[in-house]
Amino acid sequence: MCVDDGWSVGDQMAQPSLVDGGACPGGVVGELQRASLGGQVDGAVASHTARGFQCSILDIGNVLGTATATMGMAVRKRGRTTGLTYGNVESVDLTVSINYCNGLGTVTLTNQIGIEVDESPSPKFGEGGDLGSVVVNRSNRDVGLYFAGSGDGKHGAAN
Repeated sequence: MCVDDGWSVGDQMAQPSLVDGGACPGGVVGELQRASLGGQVDGAVASHTARGFQCSILDIGNVLGTATATMGMAVRKRGRTTGLTYGNVESVDLTVSINYCNGLGTVTLTNQIGIEVDESPSPKFGEGGDLGSVVVNRSNRDVGLYFAGSGDGKHGAAN
């Protein structure tokens, strides 16, 4: 939601995001409440005020709480670009450096969840436009928030 360093609490948020083709006012879903980028977090929170919402994920169902990611854990997500994808946790202490451009430059995040695609049901785990997707385990418990991936879509990272 905060794709540069010019954001402020109260900014209108669109879905899809403005960098993914969204537009205001037609795509507005709410307002930015808070954001963080650095250390161990790449995330933002927005209110949902402009259209309805459900507490479930398409193709997955209701999210039933949270869990801690563990090595080898089977996970899945529903992304805007790739749809429903599957993977396995390959790291729970991943360090990634990502060039966010747009005045933010390169940011290093530590203790991230590394995910490798499970190619039998899905050829990729993620692509651009999937950022912000909730990653769940087999019990539909949230284990992370997808925020980055490799260029070939085979590896992803979540907070």
